[in-house]
Amino acid sequence: MGAKYVILAAMACAVSVSAGAQAPKPGTLETYKDWTIGCDNRGRCEAVSLLAEGADWPDNPVMIGISRDAGPDAAPEVWASRDAKGPAEFAFLVDGRRIASTTGMDGEAKINGPQASALAVAMARGYALEIRSGGKLLGRPSLAGSGAALRYMDAQQGRAGTATAL
Repeated sequence: MGAKYVILAAMACAVSVSAGAQAPKPGTLETYKDWTIGCDNRGRCEAVSLLAEGADWPDNPVMIGISRDAGPDAAPEVWASRDAKGPAEFAFLVDGRRIASTTGMDGEAKINGPQASALAVAMARGYALEIRSGGKLLGRPSLAGSGAALRYMDAQQGRAGTATAL
């Protein structure tokens, strides 16, 4: 339970740096089962998977999140983070099907473009996520609430019911 509050506090304090007349200000955080999401006054949103309620803390937890800027051309970015050193493959499987992969460095991996969109949609619709490196399981972040969190993101960004909705 403590991990949820650490992540929530980090999201509340996070401020994206970008040029513009209006400084970004974090909005309220919403939590949907094992996911929490926040959007700023510019419409940038970030959703993060939390440790499943009642789950044991893993030895090396893997965090996963989806962020997206506002605007009609903004695409989602999916990121994963864990404690590791050096380069490593990150393969993302939803319900046993490999959706995306990338090479990460020092435990950090980011997916952009069509792979990120496909992965975000699969996560919203799926039941189980596995992140693997080669044949080794890195983690199983919870997808419970991911669909609701991404629907909230779409609504906040005016994408609900459009072709760009997740």
